[in-house]
Amino acid sequence: MKRGSASGLRPRIWPHLRVMNGDVGQTPRPPSRMNSLIVQDTKAGAVLTVHIQPKASTTECVGLYGDAIKIRVAAPPVDGAANDELIRFLARQLSTPVTSVQIQSGANGRHKRVFVKGATAQLVMARLNLGQLKGSMKE
Repeated sequence: MKRGSASGLRPRIWPHLRVMNGDVGQTPRPPSRMNSLIVQDTKAGAVLTVHIQPKASTTECVGLYGDAIKIRVAAPPVDGAANDELIRFLARQLSTPVTSVQIQSGANGRHKRVFVKGATAQLVMARLNLGQLKGSMKE
């Protein structure tokens, strides 16, 4: 039996879709505050929001991914190897000791908050080459 007004049944309504200007699309997200949330200054250092992709061919900073810095990590996500590689990569890129880089939250997932002792948000953005990516965002 067809759904619709002809058969007397109501059409199916999808709450996560919104009709805008005659087009059906996903509900728009609020505008992101990008760089203010990606790297935050604290009294002791900087806190980075990171999205990692384990088992990549090389360890590298790709750019922005939503409200996070996307970093491809060559290590697999087994026994904390990807976390260790992320810490080594950030310490090397920011010219800081490995002991100054700590994962604050998200150690078991791809989305992490990483604290870098003694760094500033401006230094992190410059060293990871994120200054020119200010307007671009992948989702």
